Amino acid sequence: MPLVDAPTIQLDESLMQGIANTFSTSGGVIFDTSGHPWCIWHVGQLQHWWRLYGEKVDSPMGRKLANAAVEQESWQLNRTNFASIKGLFRSKKQQKWLEERWNTFGWGKPDIKDSSLENKLLSSLSAGWLHAVFESMNQTRLRLRWEDKGSHACKLMFDETNYPYQEPVAPPVFAWNLNSKPDSSPLHIEVENGLIVDGERLCLLPAGLFDRLLDSSAGIEIDIDQDIWQIDIESFEHSAGLVALAEASKAQFLDTEQHILIRNPEDWMEVCQQILASKGYSMPTKVKGIDAHGGVKITFDSCPFLFICMGVLAGAWQRAEGRPVKTTCEGANGQFVITLESFHELA
Repeated sequence: MPLVDAPTIQLDESLMQGIANTFSTSGGVIFDTSGHPWCIWHVGQLQHWWRLYGEKVDSPMGRKLANAAVEQESWQLNRTNFASIKGLFRSKKQQKWLEERWNTFGWGKPDIKDSSLENKLLSSLSAGWLHAVFESMNQTRLRLRWEDKGSHACKLMFDETNYPYQEPVAPPVFAWNLNSKPDSSPLHIEVENGLIVDGERLCLLPAGLFDRLLDSSAGIEIDIDQDIWQIDIESFEHSAGLVALAEASKAQFLDTEQHILIRNPEDWMEVCQQILASKGYSMPTKVKGIDAHGGVKITFDSCPFLFICMGVLAGAWQRAEGRPVKTTCEGANGQFVITLESFHELA
């Protein structure tokens, strides 16, 4: 039987260089040129995670996600040279600038002339990003409506408002937010056109997006057994929202087929490199076993995606140990300790 050659992978060198010019990495965290944390998601997993999150809360969150996207992207655009694009063929220059930006982030393709987008991630998320563009261009507040055009495209419609345009503000500051950017090296990942790796489409998302979403979830009610989640972070008033985000991350991880093999507590460092640091979520500095039943304390000096680390680690522990996990998160003096142990007392 003749051998069939494997298809040749065509890496997108231009896109890879754009990513390296835009992002750097240190300590398991990805930073943009301003020192703000970002992370990598598989688009399919992001969509699945959002559905799981919606099942955990008592109210529709699509509009809150869109608003978080508008606020975050408005603030980010304000820190670029987008507003300075002027002169002849301004619209074409703006379109090209946005296409390059969205291509680097894996966000799809925007069309400012048609107020639409292709290869969306989530309708509310992608629409929010493009909404921010139009408010930045027009320096006015607009009311957004959107309509899906099939499974991959979205059309935006805007209504004028009487609200004055205000300068975008930075995302809320939580205890786990990083105060400074450490020494880092350019982010090098091998990708094909469209930010494809091993046939899976990727995207990069800023920590500020999730911080804004968490801030907007204050007061929500969740359908989760909170006995399995214990949050002890000083002056933190969003525990239910954090648990909902973490629970969705845990469920999403458990829906994958990723195997986790732990022989001793030190093995968690290699596991964290695979499931956290490789995506920019963070990397712990210390791991310590606490009992004879797989219980472990995992310490982070910085954890900008705290809810993801909590959820993914909880899912990984449950996969490795084969029984329900109790997850505790304690934060003080810039350090965060995530404790994973059996939910049921064992003899």
